[in-house]
Amino acid sequence: MTDAYYARSAFPSGGARYTISSAAQLTSEAPAPSWISKIAQRLEELGNLPENWDSYGAPSIDASVIQAAMDALDSVRDLEIPAPQVTPTARGGIQFEWNLTHFEAELEFVNIHRAEWWACDPQSDAEEEDELSLIDLRALRVKLQRLARAG
Repeated sequence: MTDAYYARSAFPSGGARYTISSAAQLTSEAPAPSWISKIAQRLEELGNLPENWDSYGAPSIDASVIQAAMDALDSVRDLEIPAPQVTPTARGGIQFEWNLTHFEAELEFVNIHRAEWWACDPQSDAEEEDELSLIDLRALRVKLQRLARAG
């Protein structure tokens, strides 16, 4: 089974300042979460932000960071994780946020190779911070498995 969405593809934004490659389909056997197309659309919007989008000098978001975020989601599409909130960062990155009853987490895609993870259990105030490689997504998968269990 394949589900088409925007990973490894050009966003159809009518004159976007970048292209990621040609249209493609994901080949994973796991179906995409129902919210994935909304996240892809949000990432497309963020990819069109101009320089200084926050009026404090923030850079525009590089297409490679957007691609890294989509690739990360693709790598965990078989997990039943809830949809994240998706926001731009002042450093030119993308941040995913999950605020669940028993678990809060943030995943910031800093560049194509690195993401920063923060998680907290609101009941115990236990916190965790980590730098994650986006070249090998196994550590990210472990983190998001915890999120899937908490969701």
